[in-house]
Amino acid sequence: MSKKDPPETVAGAAADRAEQLAKDLARAKEAGWTNPIPFQYDTVVGGTPAADETRDAAPWLSDAAVYQWDDEFGDVGEPNPELEKMLFQDEYLQRAGSAISALSFEVTVQGPTKINPVRNFEDAGLHPVMLKNVKLCQYGAPTPIQSYCIPAILTGNDVVAIAQTGSGKTAAFLIPILSKLMGKARQLAAPRPNPARYNPLTDRVRAEPLVLVVCPTRELATQTFDLTRRLCYRTMLRPCVVYGGAPTRNQREQLEMGCDILIATPGRLMDFMQNNNLLSLRRLKFTVVDEADELLSSGWEEAMEKVFSGADVNSDADHTIVMLSATFSKAARRLAKEYMEEAFVRIKVGRVGSTHRNIKQEIRFVEETDKNEALFDLLFSGGPQRSLIFVNTKYKCDKVDDFLYNKGLPVTSIHSDRTQREREDALRSFRTGRCPILVATGVTARGLDVANVKHVINYDLPSSQHGGITEYVHRIGRTARIGNEGKATSFFNDDNKDIAEDMVKVLIESGQEVSDFLEEFKPQNPSAIEWHDGTDDESDDGLGGGFGGEAGGFDVGATFGNDAAAGFGSAGGFDGEGFSADADNKVASCFWHSIAYFFRLPFHIQWRTALVQLPRFVPLSILHLTSPKGPHPFLIALPSRKGHLIYAYTFVPPAPVDADAEGEQQRKETGEWHVPVVLDLHGGGFIMGSPLEQAPYASMMSRELGAVVLSVSYRIGPFHQFPAAIHDAEDVLSAILDTSGTSEAGKVLRQEVQRYYSMVRTNVLEGKNKKEPVLPHIEHVTDMVLDPTHLAISGFSAGGNIALNMAISVPPCPQMGMMESQTLGPAGHDCMSPTLPANRRATILDDPFQSWPSLLPPPEVQPRLLPLLLFYPSLDARLLPHERPRKPMPSALKPDDHHVEKPRQPGLFSILGPTYLPKKLRAHPRASPGLNDPEHIQKNAAIFLVLPEKDSLAVQSDVWVDKLNSSNWTGPVRFGDDRAGDWDGTTGGDDDDDGEGQESSSNACSNAKNGGLEIWHAPGCRHGWTQFPNSFVPEHEAREREAVFARTVRFVREKWERELVLEC
Repeated sequence: MSKKDPPETVAGAAADRAEQLAKDLARAKEAGWTNPIPFQYDTVVGGTPAADETRDAAPWLSDAAVYQWDDEFGDVGEPNPELEKMLFQDEYLQRAGSAISALSFEVTVQGPTKINPVRNFEDAGLHPVMLKNVKLCQYGAPTPIQSYCIPAILTGNDVVAIAQTGSGKTAAFLIPILSKLMGKARQLAAPRPNPARYNPLTDRVRAEPLVLVVCPTRELATQTFDLTRRLCYRTMLRPCVVYGGAPTRNQREQLEMGCDILIATPGRLMDFMQNNNLLSLRRLKFTVVDEADELLSSGWEEAMEKVFSGADVNSDADHTIVMLSATFSKAARRLAKEYMEEAFVRIKVGRVGSTHRNIKQEIRFVEETDKNEALFDLLFSGGPQRSLIFVNTKYKCDKVDDFLYNKGLPVTSIHSDRTQREREDALRSFRTGRCPILVATGVTARGLDVANVKHVINYDLPSSQHGGITEYVHRIGRTARIGNEGKATSFFNDDNKDIAEDMVKVLIESGQEVSDFLEEFKPQNPSAIEWHDGTDDESDDGLGGGFGGEAGGFDVGATFGNDAAAGFGSAGGFDGEGFSADADNKVASCFWHSIAYFFRLPFHIQWRTALVQLPRFVPLSILHLTSPKGPHPFLIALPSRKGHLIYAYTFVPPAPVDADAEGEQQRKETGEWHVPVVLDLHGGGFIMGSPLEQAPYASMMSRELGAVVLSVSYRIGPFHQFPAAIHDAEDVLSAILDTSGTSEAGKVLRQEVQRYYSMVRTNVLEGKNKKEPVLPHIEHVTDMVLDPTHLAISGFSAGGNIALNMAISVPPCPQMGMMESQTLGPAGHDCMSPTLPANRRATILDDPFQSWPSLLPPPEVQPRLLPLLLFYPSLDARLLPHERPRKPMPSALKPDDHHVEKPRQPGLFSILGPTYLPKKLRAHPRASPGLNDPEHIQKNAAIFLVLPEKDSLAVQSDVWVDKLNSSNWTGPVRFGDDRAGDWDGTTGGDDDDDGEGQESSSNACSNAKNGGLEIWHAPGCRHGWTQFPNSFVPEHEAREREAVFARTVRFVREKWERELVLEC
């Protein structure tokens, strides 16, 4: 409405809106929807729970009431009618529906132990109290997964259970575990005060649980806790739940009262495990990993390694491990192989990723602009019922919530930007029916189990890059659970064609009608649809065989005539100027980065890589990293050969930086922007370990060189949010050099960089940021192409040694390495390249007989010299017990005291000897490259070495010079800071590093040098000073950093201008 509109026009519009709102309210009331109750988010943010007469008395779910045991009880506690009514209210229990008899499942059991499924709970051998609690929960017959898991766990087996969502997996492990502990808790549990007479001032104890259940999400943790407190009713077993977002004080107080069953999310569990006076795992008898496939994709590898193998963990032979998963990927198999008994039992129910006929699926074609009205009409078409609406972004979640509320409907919403208080109150309102419509993003609703959800609506279908068909099946699985019936309606349009083919397969498999507009996506032979989820793929990292199992059928409602018993038979993004990326859809929300199906698996298994916002746990030092004109970092997840994800912060330059005047014209003619690449590897220390702390350097390099900078972290320090192991650097380099995009990593890298650039370009051209002028290249450049012929590798601290490793890892001429590998390789020698030391592999791919990249581009492209930037390559001397001999320092380094002997140092780093690595990586063949072939490095690279003066951790330059003097190093050694003059060592070589007069042709035979060594001494500077935020460094270090960065840029440009001399 214009500011010039007369007052009567404005008043008329307001009256029209009020009239329409009254009509909407009347229609909702007539249809039977309750009056909408505004959800006061502003009140719950401060910690005050929303007013709701249906809520528990406890303000937080972790404080929900549990049965209070009294030591005066005998073997069974006295009934508590008030608590019993709260725990077992009919409307809150998920009961099996009448349609369960229509379901038929194929069950596969593998393992050396024969498992006889139980027909009913009475025959399962459960503790009498557990049997009574099961009846109070109104469980009828066991579900298929329960029928096999209960006897398997009761007989003491480690178990891997694989089943679809909504199949009763949580009860499948809780019932047998708690039943085994009932009656033994007095002997097994840690001493603790009488809960009935607990005094928090004098009776606090350390929590020493007998059972640990690890869940990937807060909602799943609280759901598991809710079921646990029901099943522990009238026993002395005391459950607790700890999860992020809620106050730690409340959860600490619960643990200090004693804890027998601990349900936890990984983050909060790690926080509490650091305090041994609060929590100890030494009494553990059972460890359960719930929804393992989700944890495997959520970045908790180090956390779970600590849980399984920490010094405070019970390692008794009777310690049972149970893993529940929707798939059994290679990463899950590695976990099972490493920590579980060799003879564990594996139970698989149905086809993983499938759905069933109890969900009536309907796909409607709805354009994006028509979705709101289509949703409104859809909600009224079926009458009032508990409905769950899925959207793809947090912004849209809020918008749909507002739209429905303004239409008079009782609605609430949940997504990852909500506080934990808001999330709990919203879910409580949905469960109790106070707000029977819930709008949610996919990840926040993962694992959600709410009774009587009748309708699931996919307002947005998940894209193939954000879960695809797997996410679709998971979403619609929120309804029609355990034999109940439900409906799933999805809005489809032309933007969803990437998921259409797989969605049609799901519809056909479950006997659903396929709409006319989906006919083109039908398979040619609908009766022969094949699925492959990787669950049974035992290749590479498989368990090695040794046992098998037979497949059996499971017909619920039958009399278990086919018992299916096992035997030994055959068997980031960018956020600003109009763009926002949903953190729920980022790389599996940041247990292991690995999921084997991210790499080399069928097309319908999608990895989750996306442009994402910087996560909220970013330290405040990130705020200094870029100016408004600088590059914005985003996150890319690259699939590695090892079956996990490598996370790299990526900086895309704002504009080209051309060395010649023809660049702009070439871009205009071709529509392509060929950008150089810098691979940036980080140290293993504390502050220096985080890629975010290196952002000032990466942002500067990207802006000044016009290059895409990939920042990868190396894990040793505790603050790494996205760690990468030493061999991961090779996989990232492989992705950079894979110009054809034949590998998954190379394809993902190029797709994500292009997608980021396209988003920025579209935003600028649409004029959303009218304050900034449109740069010329934005108008005519449509494609951003990575150009590895202009490549630089930089490394900081421990990353500097990995960068050096990169220069040693490949031969100077790829076709030469190929020929030698097939014809001239002697026995016992590294036949992939005759120019390398015997302990080095030439290629960075597994198969040398396939086409493979090297540090050089293909022979038809004239390669450039590789700038190798090493910033204080080092190691904490305390970590490596190795003494170096006394020796006088070279005069060129310390002319004023060169006669003073340097004291013994307790350690050196990997360029001269063994590298310190985590225990599991010490045997890696690439762990100790050594500076064994400086001549080879010189042929390929020029080294720029930065060494702070006040640095007890860095490998000092006298070590480098001594090594070069004793080797066949013919190039110059010069001091880039010009403080100590140039010096070329003992060789008398030319100190000119420009290589003038060399033969530049790639076909010429020449012994002329290529690279050299340039050393920059930084007076008065500390280890890692280039990485500290400006507010943490004194003025002289800030000035030194500016000078070093300026020289770094010049050094890289000089080397990129030089063509590399290849030996024939």
